[in-house]
Amino acid sequence: MAELLVQSLVMTAAIVMVGISLQTVLYAESLQLQWLTVRWFMATLPWIVAIGLTISLMVGVVTETARLIGGPLSPVSCSEPIIGRSASN
Repeated sequence: MAELLVQSLVMTAAIVMVGISLQTVLYAESLQLQWLTVRWFMATLPWIVAIGLTISLMVGVVTETARLIGGPLSPVSCSEPIIGRSASN
């Protein structure tokens, strides 16, 4: 569990850095960095962090569950017959 939390925090930090970098690149010329205010850090940045942490936790949980089960998670039922094989094989 601690490993999952550390991985999620690292992924969140990466998402935050990419998000801030993209906003700087995309909006720096048109807004001359006027959006980079204390209000932005108090209102927008926490949302970026919360969304990044949520996404990274969900991806981490799915990945760890698949690893624990031993294979990829797929919606295909195990009771479905395998195409091209007969029941006697």
